[in-house]
Amino acid sequence: MDALNTFQLAREESDHFDQVLKDIYLATKTIIPGFTYDAILFELLTRQTVGFACGLSGFELAIRPGQVSEARLRKWLIQVWKYAYYHGCYIGCWHEAGLMYLDISVMLTDVKRAVVLGQRNKQQAIYDFGKSESVYL
Repeated sequence: MDALNTFQLAREESDHFDQVLKDIYLATKTIIPGFTYDAILFELLTRQTVGFACGLSGFELAIRPGQVSEARLRKWLIQVWKYAYYHGCYIGCWHEAGLMYLDISVMLTDVKRAVVLGQRNKQQAIYDFGKSESVYL
């Protein structure tokens, strides 16, 4: 990849990063109990009715809802953005036990594969979009 293409790609990442940060910050303030953000299409999923979301180990953030700031989200997103952007992951947010959790996840259609991947990533649960509920592992 030549220098011009590398520069263009970095600028595109940066432009999308700022929009994603803005979208996620707003969503954490307004969408409860949670949301799923598509890192390919740069939009919130609003009609997902099938499939299973499985978080990937090493990309989690747990924070008290009242302590969410744009600066804190920026710091976390800087750490996970390239992986989510290049691997077609989703950014998930949910509330449980008084904390707000953010992670990056993949979407699977087969429950068996989702359970195995969840176990490999040491997840406590996967999310079943069809039933709108967590499946505890």
